Amino acid sequence: DEETVSYSYRGVPEELLPRAKILFPTVASVIGRSGRFTVDINGNFYELGGNSLNSIYTVTRLREQGFDIGITDFLKAKDMGEVLKKMKNAAKKKEAEVKTKFIVEPLMDEHRDDAT
Repeated sequence: DEETVSYSYRGVPEELLPRAKILFPTVASVIGRSGRFTVDINGNFYELGGNSLNSIYTVTRLREQGFDIGITDFLKAKDMGEVLKKMKNAAKKKEAEVKTKFIVEPLMDEHRDDAT
C-alpha cells in the first residue's frame, strides 16, 4: 500500500490555474512515491517530500514545458502559491529580453549626413 503524491487545484486563483496545471503534476511526478501528501497551493516542496536535487529537476522540467523560474526563487518559495507567482512563461520572458535589448534613439541632425 504505497502512498503517492496527488494534487488539488482548490484555492488557486483563476489567473494562475494554467500554471498550476503544469506545476502541480510536475512536482507530484518528480517527488513520486517518496512524497506522502497532496500538492496544492499551500504545500511546501520540502514538506511534500522534495529535496534540493529533485528541486533542480523540477525547475528543469518546468523549463521544458515552457515556464521559467530561477532555482533560487524555487528554493526560497514558502509554498506552491509563491512558486506559481514567480513562474514566467518562457516565450514572454524571451520576448521581453529582446524588447529591452535594443534602444532606438532619434538621429540628431548633425549626424544625419554621416548616416545616409
